[in-house]
Amino acid sequence: MLFRAGVPVCDWPGAYSQLTGIYAELPVYGQRIGDLVAGAKEKIQGVEKQTYQVFLPAKERQQLEEEELRAQQAAAKKRGSKKATPRRPRRLPQPHGGG
Repeated sequence: MLFRAGVPVCDWPGAYSQLTGIYAELPVYGQRIGDLVAGAKEKIQGVEKQTYQVFLPAKERQQLEEEELRAQQAAAKKRGSKKATPRRPRRLPQPHGGG
């Protein structure tokens, strides 16, 4: 690291390699975050379902389950109709030589 007047100045090649390392690991972090969110969502839905079973009469529970099933089917139909376009990863600019 370079110092000018006692203030550190960024070491560009080192910073660039750090950034490219982080950039390469982003998909892994994204997957982990997605897994955590999905797990939390499932737990919340389980608690919600148990609450409905305890406090709602059977007839109302059945109606809610049917509505939820219809909503899930509609969402699945929407997802199936959209075609996902693959995305290419962006490239970081190359560092300039010199110091």
